[in-house]
Amino acid sequence: MLGQMMEVQLEPRCADAREIRLDQLLLVARNAPVIVIANLLNALLTVAFFGEVAPAWILGVWLMLVVMLSAAGSWLWWARRDESVWRDVDDSVMASSR
Repeated sequence: MLGQMMEVQLEPRCADAREIRLDQLLLVARNAPVIVIANLLNALLTVAFFGEVAPAWILGVWLMLVVMLSAAGSWLWWARRDESVWRDVDDSVMASSR
């Protein structure tokens, strides 16, 4: 009997934990544009700071890499910005966020 009571109590906790993890995932997804902009500004500041120290081609390649990755991240965010998609997140993703 005690075992059954424990199982009943654990089921809502698992559901609550899943909802919390889903809310965390949605929060990160909602803030993706801000994160991308911050990364781009950080990259520009880094290039400006190291402009006189590092070779220009290295800074150019690095800046282009950051811009391309930011563009890819922005595109992915734009394609999946509908929150209804996030309700079907695989359990393995939810479990890995613990």
